[in-house]
Amino acid sequence: MCFQPPRIPKHRLLNDRDYSNPLFRTRRGNTSLLRGILLLTALFATFVFVAESTRADALAADSAPSNRERPQDSQSGQLFLKTADKRTTRALHLNSEVSFNVSGMVLHTRFSQTFRNSSEDQWVDGIYVFPLPEKAAVSRMEMHIGERVIVGEIKEKAAAKKQYEKAKAAGKRVALIEQERPNLFTQNLANIGPNEEVTIILEYHDTIQYDAGRFSFRFPMTMTPRFMPGNFLPSSLSTPKHPSDDEGSKASLVLQSEQLTATQLVLDNSRPWGWSAPTSLVPDAHRISPPQLPLSSAAVVEQQTHQLKLSVNLDAGLPLQTVSSPYHDIVIEKQRQQHFITTRNAQIPMDRDFELQWQPVAQKIPSAAAFTETLNSVDDKPSAATNENYTLLMLLPPQQAPHSLARDVIYIIDTSASMGGNSIRQAKQSLSLALQRLKSGDRFNVIEFNSTHRSLFTQSQALSDHSRQQALQFVHQLNAGGGTHMVPALDSALSSPIPETHLRQVVFITDGSVGNEAQLFQLIHNKLDGARLFTVGIGSAPNSFFMRKAAEFGRGTFTHIGSEQEVASKMSRLFQKLESPVLRNLQIDWPDAANADVWPRQLPDLYQGEPLLIKAKLDNLDQTHRVQVSGDLAGQSWQQSLQLGPNTDSTSNHTGISKLWAREKISSLLDEKTRGTPEADIKPQVLNLALRHQLMSPYTSFIAEDKTPARPNNVDSQSQLVPNLTPKGQKTLVYPNTATSAPLNIALGFMALMMFWLQRGFSARRATNRESLSA
Repeated sequence: MCFQPPRIPKHRLLNDRDYSNPLFRTRRGNTSLLRGILLLTALFATFVFVAESTRADALAADSAPSNRERPQDSQSGQLFLKTADKRTTRALHLNSEVSFNVSGMVLHTRFSQTFRNSSEDQWVDGIYVFPLPEKAAVSRMEMHIGERVIVGEIKEKAAAKKQYEKAKAAGKRVALIEQERPNLFTQNLANIGPNEEVTIILEYHDTIQYDAGRFSFRFPMTMTPRFMPGNFLPSSLSTPKHPSDDEGSKASLVLQSEQLTATQLVLDNSRPWGWSAPTSLVPDAHRISPPQLPLSSAAVVEQQTHQLKLSVNLDAGLPLQTVSSPYHDIVIEKQRQQHFITTRNAQIPMDRDFELQWQPVAQKIPSAAAFTETLNSVDDKPSAATNENYTLLMLLPPQQAPHSLARDVIYIIDTSASMGGNSIRQAKQSLSLALQRLKSGDRFNVIEFNSTHRSLFTQSQALSDHSRQQALQFVHQLNAGGGTHMVPALDSALSSPIPETHLRQVVFITDGSVGNEAQLFQLIHNKLDGARLFTVGIGSAPNSFFMRKAAEFGRGTFTHIGSEQEVASKMSRLFQKLESPVLRNLQIDWPDAANADVWPRQLPDLYQGEPLLIKAKLDNLDQTHRVQVSGDLAGQSWQQSLQLGPNTDSTSNHTGISKLWAREKISSLLDEKTRGTPEADIKPQVLNLALRHQLMSPYTSFIAEDKTPARPNNVDSQSQLVPNLTPKGQKTLVYPNTATSAPLNIALGFMALMMFWLQRGFSARRATNRESLSA
């Protein structure tokens, strides 16, 4: 048997090399050059990252405490703050109390915050960033110091700030409340003496929510840390200034926390603003990024700080079938038609939203209701010539059964770091249910985003068993991590072509934890076209302002899911809205005599189970007015009428409706900035309205000043940030990755370019070698 070895291809043979050949020397020179470039690139990258790390460390320097109060000496759980001069002082303690009064569709809330300076000899100034409901009409402020009560005044924002700084420098106790977002406010409190308590009381009105036969209201108690996209502004990289400076504070890039012992916690307070510096897209990032403490820390548990006492007086105006709270245990006492509600525990931690829900007896749900308030615009003597009449109308369209509708649904799911823990589980469960609900003839796609975004399919796919299974597997492997870059994902969803045969629906599942809300609203307004955007808020403390307003601009609805137990029921309700006819092209006809000033001007589409809520200012209610509402429902005309006047039940005086009307008008006017109206045209209208109705706004602030100086002239006060609690269900006390500085972006871009040329050089060399070998 003759063995024939296989023939080796010529290009795989090891050729003898002529090392004296100039071609070889050239290749060797190219290799040396490429290696040199690679080394230089590595050195450059190292230099850039060391420089960036040094800068961040300098801004968030953490040196050992050297003050007379040492955390190590404390025997109980305490929160300490490290000050600008490297001293350590005990933090302000915060506890709160809130009482809710529900009358029909109007909610009146009295919210008190008590700040206690537990240090023995340190005067402090408190800074506390806190949330309120996104539609709250904040109309009263009081400052309580012992037995003294100072009623706050509403003033133009710059004037109030100037008065605050002057009183603070004079050693007077003074409080200033500023609006950062419609649902986010900053409490500034100056000159709290050692072992002293100061209480700030706010009052606001809000509209009760109604959906699918259930009434409800929410009260936020903390906030999820927000992602701040964009580049750090150059001015924010300089040495931070004290917040009392006219220019404001330039915050540190990172607010570090340090566990010194099992019971003591120290926060770096040397730059008493937020953990994020201002960025090109969120120039006020330092004002909306307060530090947070975990509920489990001994500093919170043993000192009983960040606790809330809560009570509700519920007068729904109709017989109720159930009253419940999905996130807290409550105790209900019924007296006739009223319900008095408290939490089972006397105090509750401020680590999640409180929500109260009540469901009336089915036969008693009204199809229309009107609530009115009459004010005298000149004096206390009623007169038809001077009365101002305000009304809140609620109309509930008839329910329609779901019908066959070809839909093109794009699901967007947030997988950023803030969605870690319970939130990502709720989001994945919600999306899986949505995929299971799709029907034959539907088209769909799934987009995931964090620091980047990716789509399951390059474009929407027709529903099949295979495509559904692909999507379910895609969702199953999702994990939370990275930043919250919403713009690319949302732009991708709204920019994709809409099939003429299908209705485009975008379902956006997120906690809304971003600071660039205005940029996102602008994107939705510009790109919506014929699509509809439905937002699903996830977590125990979502950014409800962003979620609700995004749905308004998207002509869709907002659904909030606060626990895994709610996923099935809340998503089922959303599916019914998506699959049912929509009441469109709504119009309201008022009699000329009413001279009605109605808000919102642009009426929304109404989905199944949703009411139409309208606030209006009328000239008079001395005569009966018939209001006609009409629209298109399932291809047919729909209309409903309602009477207002002296002989109707609507004449009952419901305090607060004038505030709700003014708040609705302010919100609608501010929306016009997104639609292209210059701020110079909007600001005077909002300012005049807010001053007239004594309301907080982007251009007005509340200030309360004690005219008697308290702090001695030879004693300084130290500013302190009062932290929020970490939202329930979040995994760790980690602040989200935010903006990258411009120098680092340039460096990274340069390194990417160098790597491109390296890759190109190696590719060219390999091609030359192959040609040489084949020769």
